Amino acid sequence: DNGNIIRLSPYSKWHSFHRFQHIYSWFLYTLGTLSWVTLKDFKQFFVYKRENYVKDRKEFWRQLIILIGTKGLYYGYIFVIPLIFTPWTFWQIIIGFLLLHFVSGFILSVTFQLAHIVEENAHETGEKEVIDNSWAAHQVLTTANFSRKSKFLNWYLGGLNFQIEHHLFPHICHIHYSKLSDIVKKTIREHGMEYREFGNMFDAMKSHYKALKSLSVQ
Repeated sequence: DNGNIIRLSPYSKWHSFHRFQHIYSWFLYTLGTLSWVTLKDFKQFFVYKRENYVKDRKEFWRQLIILIGTKGLYYGYIFVIPLIFTPWTFWQIIIGFLLLHFVSGFILSVTFQLAHIVEENAHETGEKEVIDNSWAAHQVLTTANFSRKSKFLNWYLGGLNFQIEHHLFPHICHIHYSKLSDIVKKTIREHGMEYREFGNMFDAMKSHYKALKSLSVQ
């Protein structure tokens, strides 16, 4: 569930503007981390409050103070310190700040989309309290790997290109994913399931594009 702007599941409501989502989504991905550092954390915090995840009133205020305080520290070091100790103007710092988040937002958003929103990945309706498959099977059916043999991407993405292993074994360090994936792949196939992977990042991006396009129509 990613709101209404991008339709990521065949069970999500369709709007007419989704017809163009395979084009505009790539631009929206640049806003991913910018959203986090501005509004999304606060929005999520009050969602947790509304859904009664934070039950104790004192704990609610303690966590809210921590959230506001850490946001203040972030904006302090990224805006105030450069203004005081560097010759850069406020607008130069703003431009640098936006470029930082446009690049990191795009990389992070695309990485997660290639792991989940590609052709043939399964989707749940969201209507059932208990899904039909086991937890492990669900992880396999809804995730995909890409560039499994790339040492650079495994390092650069922290193992997120091994999304299947990342989901099945979240407590194992990603440096072991490469060797672990051979075992996981063999085991999954022994149980008659598909180990979905793309040989390189470009093929995964093409599949994501096709998935967005297929979800752009009713």
